[in-house]
Amino acid sequence: MKQLIVSVCVTFSLGLTAITYGQDDAPLSDGAVAIYNIIADNPDTYAETQRNNSQLFEEMGILIAGVCTAISGNEYPGEIQFFSMFPSVSSAFSGLEYTLTNSEVKDLQADLASSRKLLNTETMLIVKGYDGAIYENWATRSVYVNPADPAAYLEGMASLEKAFHDNGFSDTNIMLYQTVASGATSSHVAVAVAPSLARLGEMFDTLASETWAQEAYAAILASRPVPVSDKAYSCQQVFSAI
Repeated sequence: MKQLIVSVCVTFSLGLTAITYGQDDAPLSDGAVAIYNIIADNPDTYAETQRNNSQLFEEMGILIAGVCTAISGNEYPGEIQFFSMFPSVSSAFSGLEYTLTNSEVKDLQADLASSRKLLNTETMLIVKGYDGAIYENWATRSVYVNPADPAAYLEGMASLEKAFHDNGFSDTNIMLYQTVASGATSSHVAVAVAPSLARLGEMFDTLASETWAQEAYAAILASRPVPVSDKAYSCQQVFSAI
């Protein structure tokens, strides 16, 4: 039974060249992510509808897809992110183009029009890959920031992940993304991820109680100002080709 965890993600703006972290042979070690920010009347119903579209996802070249429902920090009831991961930015853009030209996708969008509102679309390049377990359900904290020192921020996130892994949190991870075409958003997005909301909370409890976590987190705080946006999500997988 497949399970998905999309971990902590950070996007940073150093041009389109970036250091890639993670195991090279992991399916999510590089590539791109496309995110649809949506308000849904019923997030679970929306997710179930997307589960019926596996053939379309395969044709689009998607590696894995899921629906994340904002449970704290959300601006609207029913606020969700529908994300899909691709092998490359090229394939992500091709997938987005597919949604504009495929008749089945257009019919699906028409069917969903009365039950959801699309706010915007974001595309990001994976610069720190994910090599952890694949879960069906997980939790994330997504933080949009504009670091004063993107390189230091990137190194800080990698060091923080290692500190968590060295201190009993091997079931958590950090992915780093670089925005490619995401509209008027921040230059970075940091998303802390764990197998459950309770486990996610434990990660941040350590930042207030454990010296090892505080020391690792200090480098991150020193490289970025106050976040632009900060939200927690409950996520579920809707498709996997991994």
